[in-house]
Amino acid sequence: MLDLSYLIPSVIAVGSTNPVKINAVKTVLDKPTLNQITILSTEVESDVSHQPRSDRETRQGAINRASVALKNTPSADWGIGLEGGVRDIKYNYQGKNKEELIEVAWCAITDRQGNLALGGGAEFQLPNLISRKLKAGGELGPIMDELLNDHDVKKKEGAIGTLSVNLLTRQDIYEQLVKLALVKFISLTKQPQWW
Repeated sequence: MLDLSYLIPSVIAVGSTNPVKINAVKTVLDKPTLNQITILSTEVESDVSHQPRSDRETRQGAINRASVALKNTPSADWGIGLEGGVRDIKYNYQGKNKEELIEVAWCAITDRQGNLALGGGAEFQLPNLISRKLKAGGELGPIMDELLNDHDVKKKEGAIGTLSVNLLTRQDIYEQLVKLALVKFISLTKQPQWW
C-alpha cells in the first residue's frame, strides 16, 4: 500500500454532506498507514446549476465546492469538492450523425498555499429516456428517484450504479477522481520543478 502520510494533512474539508462524496474521500485518504486525519463535511453551494450541463460547468462546481469548503473550515489544510454533471457529445457512427448526453464528474483539491489539483473523467452514456428528461430541464438525481420509485439515489449507488447493476457505483467513480486529483499533489512533492 502506498504511504502518503507525508502528503495528507490532518484536517480535510469536503464541500458536501452527501455520504457518497464523504465516503469516497475517506476511502482514499483515511488509510491505516496514514497519520490520523479528520474529514469534515460542510454544506456548500457549488455556484453552478443544480444540474451542470457541460464539462466546464461541472469542473467549476467542483472547484467552487473545494474553495468554499476550505474557506469555511479554518482548521482544514485541504478543501475537496466533487461535482457530477452532464454534457452533449456528437459523433458519427456507421455513417449517421449522433448526439447524446453523457455523465461527467470532477474532483478539485485546494490547499492553503493556493494550489489547485483536478481529477476528471469516468464519462458514460445516458439512456435516451434519461437524456430526454434532462434536456427538458430535469436533474439527474430526481430523475433517477422518479424512474426507480426511490429516494436519494445520488446518495447511494447513483445513476452509474443503477445502469451498471453496481459494477460501478457513484462512490467508485468519486474515489477514482480523488486519486486523479492527488496526482498533482504527489508530483509537487516529487517533481516540484515541473510545476
